[in-house]
Amino acid sequence: MDITIGIPLEQLRVLFTKMKNVYYIAVPDIPIEDIVSVDIELPILDKGIHFDSGAPTVKTITLTEGRNWISTARSGVPTITFQVASVADAINSLMLSPSEDESSVTMTATVNGVTYSGSGYSLTPRKIRGALFMTSEDLQSALYLPSIEGYAHLVATDGTNPAFYDVKITPMEDPRGAAIYILNNE
Repeated sequence: MDITIGIPLEQLRVLFTKMKNVYYIAVPDIPIEDIVSVDIELPILDKGIHFDSGAPTVKTITLTEGRNWISTARSGVPTITFQVASVADAINSLMLSPSEDESSVTMTATVNGVTYSGSGYSLTPRKIRGALFMTSEDLQSALYLPSIEGYAHLVATDGTNPAFYDVKITPMEDPRGAAIYILNNE
C-alpha cells in the first residue's frame, strides 16, 4: 500500500522571491484589511535588504542517563536591515531628527553657479515608528509588519552607491499578537 500524501509539492509552490517594493506606513497597528494608502514608497538599494526573523535559542534538558528530557526555546533576535537611497526632504524627516529650530536654509552665494537650500538635522538617533508593507518581485506574495521600531544613519558615500540611509528595523507585535503577516496573491 502506498503512503497518501496530504499536501503535494505542487500546492506548496508559493514563494516569496526577491524583495521588490517596500512601503512605509506612518501609523502602526492598522489591520491589514483597513489599509487603503501608504505614506512613502521607500527607494531601497538593490541587494541592500536583509530580512531574517531570528533563529530561536533552543535549550535542551538532558537527564543524567543521557536521554533528552525536554527542550525550550526563546525567540531569536530579528535582523531586518535595508538601505534607503534618497536624501529627499520626506526621507530625511523620517530618518533624522530635525534641528532645534526646524528651519530651512538657503545659500545666498552660488557654488559653480548653483544655489542650494535644505534643512538642518541632528545626528542623535531618532526612533522610526510605523509599519512596513513589502512585496515580492513577482507580486505573488507580500509581507506586512504591522508595527515596527527602527533607527537609521546616513552613509554619504561608500564608493559604490549614492548616499543612503542604513536602516535597522525591529518588528513589534500588534494588538492581535502578530509581528508579521505573510500574504499570498489571491
